[in-house]
Amino acid sequence: MIEQDAEKYLQCMEEIKARIGVIETLGIQNRVTIYEIEFIYLQFRKIVELIMFSSISANKVEYKKQHRRFKTHWNAKRILESMHEINPNFYPQPSRQGYDSENQRTVDPILDGYLTKVDLVRLNDQCGEILHATNPYSREKNYRAYYDEVRSWVHKIVNLLTHHQVQLIDSDYQLWVGMQEEMSGRAFYSIKRLEGTT
Repeated sequence: MIEQDAEKYLQCMEEIKARIGVIETLGIQNRVTIYEIEFIYLQFRKIVELIMFSSISANKVEYKKQHRRFKTHWNAKRILESMHEINPNFYPQPSRQGYDSENQRTVDPILDGYLTKVDLVRLNDQCGEILHATNPYSREKNYRAYYDEVRSWVHKIVNLLTHHQVQLIDSDYQLWVGMQEEMSGRAFYSIKRLEGTT
C-alpha cells in the first residue's frame, strides 16, 4: 500500500469522525423531528459508504485490477461483496491498546460490541428504508424505533474504528489505524510487518 492510498484512507476516517460529531450533536436532544432523524441516518449512510471506500483505498491496486471503473463505485453492498472476493480479511479488526504489568504496550482484539460486516449491511438497509419518502398507502415508519438505535450504532462504529488493523493483500503486512493522535487529534496510521514473516 503506497502512502498516497494510506492518506486517502485517513481522509475517509476524518470524514467519519466529523459525521459522528454531527450525529452526536443531534442525537443528544430529547426531542427530534422526523426530519432530523432522517438527517442522522443520512450521516450513517455516508459513514457506511466511507468505511467501504476506505477498504478500497487499502486494497486499491488489486481492486483496480478487478474493476476498471472503480472510481465510479458507490454501492456499499456491492463493494462489500467485491472486497470479500479480493481480500477476505479486508474488514477492519478493532482492538484496544493498553499496558501490561511491565508497562509494555499491548494490543488486544475487541471481540464484540463493534460494527460487524453483518451490522454494516443491516445499517445500510435501515438507511435505505428511512431515506426514501413514505408511500402514503404503505405502513407508517416507526421513527422512534430508528431514533432509539442511534446511540447503539454510534457506539458500534466508534468501537470498530477507534483503533483498528486492516489486513493488506500482502499477508505479511497490516495497516494500523488510530482515530486520534495524541498531539494533533487527527487520524494516523502505520504499516506493520507481522511477526514471524520473512
